[in-house]
Amino acid sequence: INVEITLTDSTRAYLASIVPGITLINNRKISFKPRDFKECYRYFMTITNICATAKDMR
Repeated sequence: INVEITLTDSTRAYLASIVPGITLINNRKISFKPRDFKECYRYFMTITNICATAKDMR
């Protein structure tokens, strides 16, 4: 599984610095490769919680 999410630049850098396994890619996107859907869900919930606080998820 490969997941890509587009975010603002500040959130992107912040997430990459605190969440292991997140890679910065072009066009304001981050990418991560969970092993399964359960891990994908954990990543997504972590990202959503951080972005909800920052209020800039796109």
